[in-house]
Order: sequence, then C-alpha cells, then structure tokens
Amino acid sequence: MTAKKIPFQIRQGDVFLIRVDAIPDGAKEMPPTARGVVLADGEITGHAHRIANFRSAAQYATETDQRYLRVTAPVQLAHEEHKTVCYLCPDEPPTLATHYQATRKLPEPERYTCERHARSEATPLDQSGNTYIPPGSYYRELDSEYVPGALSRTVLD
Repeated sequence: MTAKKIPFQIRQGDVFLIRVDAIPDGAKEMPPTARGVVLADGEITGHAHRIANFRSAAQYATETDQRYLRVTAPVQLAHEEHKTVCYLCPDEPPTLATHYQATRKLPEPERYTCERHARSEATPLDQSGNTYIPPGSYYRELDSEYVPGALSRTVLD
C-alpha cells in the first residue's frame, strides 16, 4: 500500500492554505487593496490576514468564489492579532518567532523560532510573529469552526 502524500499546509488563525499543483483555468486575478493582498478581513475589528508584498503574491477567485493564492517569491502573512510563536520556548510567556526554519520531512510542521533558537540557515521574518509562505500555488480555505485558543501552540491568539 502506498502512503498518501500530504500537501504542504500553512495556517494562521482562521486562514488555512493548502499547496496545489495549479490554479484552476478561468480563475480571475483579484486586484490588491491599499493594504496588499488580503486573504481574509475581520468584519468587526477591521484587522486582516494580509500580504504587504503584492508584487510577489496574487489572489485569484473562481466563479464560485473559491480563492487561490500564487506566490512567486517568499512572502510573509501578517495579522494584528494572530502571532506565530517559537516552538522551542516554554509556554509562558510565549516568545514571538523571529525566524522560519523549513523542515525536510512532510508532514512535519514548519518550525518557527525566536532569535535564540534560530539556526544559521533559518529565514528571518520581516516582523516578529509573521507567517512565512514559500513560492507556490495555494488553495485558501476559511475555517468557520475557528475557536480562539483551540489552535496548536504555533499560533498565539
């Protein structure tokens, strides 16, 4: 029996990205906003899951409003409330991640570290707590069942 390959996945709060081979034909590119490429908007707070570097990222929508993201160079997903924390630091108080360390084995999760735990080959984040997105095509899914505090320890609510 062949093991099923798990696609590369990224999660920041209620935004879930799954790497796909291609964006569907007919999907239309959505123009970036003044805040960049916005993957999800907070209706009450006005906060957003956004990529400021819109030259390296574009969002697409199908006729049924399924959303896709194309990333041509590494970008970082930012949000005012959700912050990525160092996976090696003690639980209290949480230490915001300053670096991203890629893993070579899937489905092992991505590794975010603070300055103290970063290896020499780790990628520095533009801003502490951002989420790193490598080049590729992704399907964007919004998790309607999101409950603050229910995420794994990599995200600080």
